[in-house]
Amino acid sequence: MDANALLVPAAILGLRILGISLSTIRTLLMVRGQKLFSVIISLVEFLTYAFSIGAVVQDLTDPWNLSAYAVGSAVGIWAGMVIEQRVVGGYAAIDAISPQRSHEIAEAVRDAGYGATEGWGHGAEGQVGTVRIVVRRKEIGAILAIINRVDPGAFVTVEETSRLQHGYLRLGHP
Repeated sequence: MDANALLVPAAILGLRILGISLSTIRTLLMVRGQKLFSVIISLVEFLTYAFSIGAVVQDLTDPWNLSAYAVGSAVGIWAGMVIEQRVVGGYAAIDAISPQRSHEIAEAVRDAGYGATEGWGHGAEGQVGTVRIVVRRKEIGAILAIINRVDPGAFVTVEETSRLQHGYLRLGHP
């Protein structure tokens, strides 16, 4: 196979990676209510789809084109998730529930430079302490490590937040 014959599969591969990556980002932006950016991204996404599928359907027996389309789709999903995680960002609310160590969790989180709100609740076995922490999504791992260090048995939930207003957020990066 000569170099020119590889150009079409390479173009299909590149277009699928770009298109699927954009699709992943567009979907996440739509969920977050970012209408304008979703529409703009969809224009490019659908153009890449049209060009790549057009090249594939010209000869459905060409294994190189079909493989490039399939591999490009798979790699595009992975790339879209990586890009979204690093670029789109966002925030998460982490709730830690601990019967005995909630105050220590809150103090450790604050010592690391993050904000923490403490509260109390009544669980199945009595009173429990709660700690709520809102951080950038990329900081979730650092917070979970702090919580696990202080109380490995704490009940923890992580939820994506769609909107923030006021409050304390760590300004620097971990």
